[in-house]
Amino acid sequence: MQIKKKYQLEKPSNFDRIKNFFGFFVIYPFEQTLLDCLQDRLSVEEREILCHQIGRFTVVRRLFRHLGIQGAYGFTNFHTFRFGKNISGKLQKKTFANKDEEVLLATARVTHAKGEINIQFWIVRGIFFSIEYRSAQHQYHPLSSFDIVDIVVWPNK
Repeated sequence: MQIKKKYQLEKPSNFDRIKNFFGFFVIYPFEQTLLDCLQDRLSVEEREILCHQIGRFTVVRRLFRHLGIQGAYGFTNFHTFRFGKNISGKLQKKTFANKDEEVLLATARVTHAKGEINIQFWIVRGIFFSIEYRSAQHQYHPLSSFDIVDIVVWPNK
């Protein structure tokens, strides 16, 4: 299904900047918009699972700059750490039905003034894990307004 909606980026609040400075879990406005659009496409049960999981993550790792390596991409990974150990598998009580090692949850396409970004949402062992950004222009987050042209949820989740 094709959707097209124009989005304008908001600046992070001072509180979000402080949280980010100290290493606390912060979702950037572009990521939040992508997650909101994904949730709109999920079933009620899957939406509850995703919200439950996102509410329990403690660490977000990002790579937005191009590494100069062919096939490189940007990403946002979500983790739950305690005392330096990833405990996402133990803490996440609600999980997606598919417990395979890696499952593609959904894809999306974002267009902006400087090009296009192809988005992939990934699940690992039933837990939402990653948003991946692929762009021929090597720009993984738009710097200004953008359109989410289409988002497709995969049936094997």
